[in-house]
Amino acid sequence: MLPGAYIFLDLDDTVFQTKSGLPNTDGLSVAAVDEDGDPLSFTTSRQDAFLELLSASATLVPVTGRSVTAFRRVVLEFDFGAVLNYGGLVLNPGGQADPDWLSYARVKALEAKPLLDAAGAFLQRKRASGLSGIEFKIVGDLGLDFYLLARGKGGDSKNLPETAAILQSEFGSDARVYLYDGNVSLLPKYLDKRAAVEYFINAFILTPDISRSDLLLLGAGDSEADRGFMSLCDYQIIPSGCRLSKIL
Repeated sequence: MLPGAYIFLDLDDTVFQTKSGLPNTDGLSVAAVDEDGDPLSFTTSRQDAFLELLSASATLVPVTGRSVTAFRRVVLEFDFGAVLNYGGLVLNPGGQADPDWLSYARVKALEAKPLLDAAGAFLQRKRASGLSGIEFKIVGDLGLDFYLLARGKGGDSKNLPETAAILQSEFGSDARVYLYDGNVSLLPKYLDKRAAVEYFINAFILTPDISRSDLLLLGAGDSEADRGFMSLCDYQIIPSGCRLSKIL
């Protein structure tokens, strides 16, 4: 019998989704709320059963692009730390930002700030010259800017593929660009879920008495941004019909 089982778990579109991804919300469970406290994301009965199955046999560690504030709006319970901002922050099992990782992230985020500023200015010019219906912001935490997030106004995503393409063309040598159903993320290359999960394992799970061979690690995710950390695990879980499932 192995002494420990852990699942590193992407959240949005892996174990819950917003109203836009659902035909209706009747009979669904609220998984996250918006800034006003109103229901925003939901789990289906299958997702509820999946989470119940996992939590009964393993420790769940969220690995998400959400900031601390957005993570706090998730009503599901996680009590063994998390990886946030695509790896920009690591929360220890007590729920606090790990100081060693934060020191590393602070240096890298400052180095990457000119890239994010340039990407924002670039999108601003593109909007003025005809790329309509796109809004964007720089997502950060604890005074640090981590990545750029672009969305379609009012949930209109028709211009997102073009947005992803021009960001990739302009900044692809220095950043990763991910296209989702409802947004586009531009991440400086240091920002990496895999690196943060690897750090989490070494810092908070492995001990002098517990080696990697003593552990069962599972990874669950729905996008290309999740492939790296999932590859660290013994088993990879991918929701049917998601973007990563289609790619594979």
